[in-house]
Amino acid sequence: MLRALETTEPLVYEDRFDEGFAATGLPDELAPLLRPADVMDPQPATNVMLPGHAQIPSSAADSGVKDFESWLGVGAAVFPMRVHRPRQWRSRWFVTRLLSLFLSRRFKAVGQGRVTRRPLAWQQAYGGADRFGGRADAQHWPFNPAGQGFHVDPRAATIQGLALPAIEDPRQRIKQWQDRRTPQIPGALNPLWAPRVDHGGTRDARWRATRAPARPRDGTAHFHNTAHPDLQFSPHLKGGEPVRAQGFTDDGQALFFELPDLAPQLHSYHYGEFAAHALPLNTVLIDADRRQVTLLFRAFVPDVHRGNALRSLMLGSRDHPVELKP
Repeated sequence: MLRALETTEPLVYEDRFDEGFAATGLPDELAPLLRPADVMDPQPATNVMLPGHAQIPSSAADSGVKDFESWLGVGAAVFPMRVHRPRQWRSRWFVTRLLSLFLSRRFKAVGQGRVTRRPLAWQQAYGGADRFGGRADAQHWPFNPAGQGFHVDPRAATIQGLALPAIEDPRQRIKQWQDRRTPQIPGALNPLWAPRVDHGGTRDARWRATRAPARPRDGTAHFHNTAHPDLQFSPHLKGGEPVRAQGFTDDGQALFFELPDLAPQLHSYHYGEFAAHALPLNTVLIDADRRQVTLLFRAFVPDVHRGNALRSLMLGSRDHPVELKP
């Protein structure tokens, strides 16, 4: 069961990116997005994100396991993750390849050690970059340039020892090094990563000169959705939906709660005229490490309405209705 904090945390006004990404040699603008800004255009769906760690109970951490599953459920939707120990591609013995005529895979995944805990970071999921043929510009997996496992060069020497992703979708497990997968992390999407960038529109010199920073005319509101596509809920969540998160706490306890049904109300007063504004639930941040849930409701209110300047905003809820006073 959730209880309200005594104080509200300050708003985040700018996207926060992974500063350590520069060491990869890829452009800084492709760095993983750690925390999206709170102040942004309204989102056309409710975006659910879960920062923190996937882990087994601390009571079993001494020995560890080869792999385990963590999952997040929101309403009827389930977002599963299989968490692995370190794995690499290794070449099969020649005799094994010769006898296995129907086995097309030359390499097999080999694991080492045990795993107890993994950060829910994009670096742990499928993706990455490959400088095939010594090219100066690396080819990267557009859905996650920061990950591991993406490879283009077919030469055996470059595949041997290549790391596999530590977190993957158990429904789409990697079986060959050529496999391409959608990264399975409940985090925030960089605006320049697919599929988010596909909704951004044309941001060329003409746009910068005539329209920036407003969204390009050929862009869509879906660009502002920051969560994994499987954790974007449209129509917006209303409150009352059950949420269950398993495999994210050191004591092994599942996190279970219902989204609060707050039904916030927002009215504006533009010198002589009141207006009501929809205030949908845009973002749900479930911080498993801190056992804290943040709900973000967003609305766009123009500073001028029918020629009248904005004078005041009034916020209320179903239990505490707005009293309309100039």
